[in-house]
Amino acid sequence: MIFKNFNFIWKFSKLLSNYLILGQILSGCVNFGNKEPISNWAEIRNVDDVTCQKWPHTSDVLRYENLLFMDVKNRALLGAGITRDGRKVQKYIAVTKGFAFESAKLMTLNWGSRFQFLGSGKLFSNDVVYLKTGTKKTGPILQIRDLTKNTVLQSAKLGSKDIAEGRVYPKSDGAWLIYKEEQKDIALEDANSKVMLALLDGNKLKIKKFNGFSARGEPVVLPINMKRALTIWLDVGTSDRRSNPVFKVREVGVNGLMTRERVVRLPINGQIESWSATAGDEGIFLAWIEGDSLLGDAVLRVARLEWYQNQVNTKWIKEVRLENSHVAQPFWVGPDAKKWLILPKWSDHEITLGRLDVSALGIKVQKNMGVFDPGTAFESAFWVNDQRSPGIIMSYRAGIIRSWAVCTLDSIKLVE
Repeated sequence: MIFKNFNFIWKFSKLLSNYLILGQILSGCVNFGNKEPISNWAEIRNVDDVTCQKWPHTSDVLRYENLLFMDVKNRALLGAGITRDGRKVQKYIAVTKGFAFESAKLMTLNWGSRFQFLGSGKLFSNDVVYLKTGTKKTGPILQIRDLTKNTVLQSAKLGSKDIAEGRVYPKSDGAWLIYKEEQKDIALEDANSKVMLALLDGNKLKIKKFNGFSARGEPVVLPINMKRALTIWLDVGTSDRRSNPVFKVREVGVNGLMTRERVVRLPINGQIESWSATAGDEGIFLAWIEGDSLLGDAVLRVARLEWYQNQVNTKWIKEVRLENSHVAQPFWVGPDAKKWLILPKWSDHEITLGRLDVSALGIKVQKNMGVFDPGTAFESAFWVNDQRSPGIIMSYRAGIIRSWAVCTLDSIKLVE
């Protein structure tokens, strides 16, 4: 009898806990970017407003582990969540102008637990997602699915070794894939990155591996044109044997050829906290945080690079001293014609977004954007062509659950 009562109490408490969590998710409040600052730092007191909206929660999802902007023809958001019985679930929603979205319009994509999301893009006339699936018997398989219909359009085997993690960089007829393979006795962070190309040739998906490509770092793929792309990464050695940080580049082509690995000659004198790179009409831009911003001893450096005749040249380097702020990874936003750099900054536990205009001539520091609560983290940034302004995805603490929101940075506008 005691056991039965205990079992009932345990089940009841578990059910009550779930409802309490759900209540905190649905009613948990947060100041989205426009809160009244507490500290007296000048960069916090005078900022531009931002407009944010919460990612909707439904009763079948316990929590969301990620929220992604999908760079597709009809722009969309994808939430990766966990149900109350421990299953993975993906919620997709097409986004109207102004990022208005409602929970009633969420669509469920049942990919199952065996699928690993690699990215999204436009494949000819289709909005698609790239997934890694497979078993020990089949080996890893790349699958391309229609986003709205959730049907398989193409699939191809990726080889015999399983892929531990990967990310696609889409192009109109396929995608570049940066990935790491599962290796015994080697930590994933120490495994070298490799590259392959998934190309739709007629009605068949073909996989092209670059067997000589091995990068000690996590490369970013920057498109040069339809047939060529430049990879760039930061090499700092391995976890047990650090080396002086150095940026490296290597070109890869759809013909299967690649150039030699080149070192980017830059004045790096200390550790690098974070970095990001982008490419556009005015060249290649590389941004990195050098030093220790947590101790107030760091600098943001931005370099304009040129890739010409298999050589990388540094056109200029600009820097901004980072005082009274701890910073996170910078984000590049903007179309090919214009670029901005977004820099999350912490001052006395309050958070704002720094903004720099970047052009072929140099950089210009602009007014900060928003004041956010402690515990806010900025996950990714993106550009919205029809709004001609950028957005940023953030996560925040709502009760005991981490929730998500999408913010538009209205003070950044592309003016022709």
